Amino acid sequence: AYSRLMMYGTGGGVKGTDTRPTGDAAEKWENTPDGMKYTYTLRKGLTFQNVAPVNGRAVTTDDVKFSYGRATDAKLTTSVQLRGAIDKVEYPDASTVVFTMKTPNPGFNDTLADTVNGIWIMPAEADGKFDPAKTMIGSGPWTLGSYTPSVSFKFNKNPNWWKTGFPLMDSINSAIIPDYPSRLAQFLAGNSDSMAPLADDLITIKNTVKDVALNSSISNQANWLY
Repeated sequence: AYSRLMMYGTGGGVKGTDTRPTGDAAEKWENTPDGMKYTYTLRKGLTFQNVAPVNGRAVTTDDVKFSYGRATDAKLTTSVQLRGAIDKVEYPDASTVVFTMKTPNPGFNDTLADTVNGIWIMPAEADGKFDPAKTMIGSGPWTLGSYTPSVSFKFNKNPNWWKTGFPLMDSINSAIIPDYPSRLAQFLAGNSDSMAPLADDLITIKNTVKDVALNSSISNQANWLY
């Protein structure tokens, strides 16, 4: 439901191992040749979900500043990728963010695109006007429809997302099934559409589930590098 400054480019014919960082909330990005300074310009027309207290307003660098503070708060996260890499962050205006590195960093766009170490952009109103642990308001491709702890969650398509024509689906319903045997049983019974099986179960799945599609892929997240 949240945007990041950068994301990994995906789409038809793009393999996980071929993905490269591209703009999400950032419409333009550039870095100095020495890899010490990165500048990002926010996308024009990027807005939050139209619910109170944010009410569909535009995303600004005030939101990036607030979200960066959360992403680097040692009380909230164990990630050190941002805290360890960045010397300072400047916000010259409502649409520009400038990161200065502690040391040359040629992979900083990957850090921002990564789903673990990147900066998820929350509205600044999450600082007291609503509880982000209970309410999810973002500017990403999805909006939270419902969440039942330990049971399931549903995301609905955000019709106002910046990338025209996407998402391709109207909604995603995901059951929360912690144990592998139950996930396998639900998939074999046709009650779920996808799963990540163990190699020993591939033949059983192929022989049981009609027209099953098997896909082998490498994660496009960068967190495994660390």
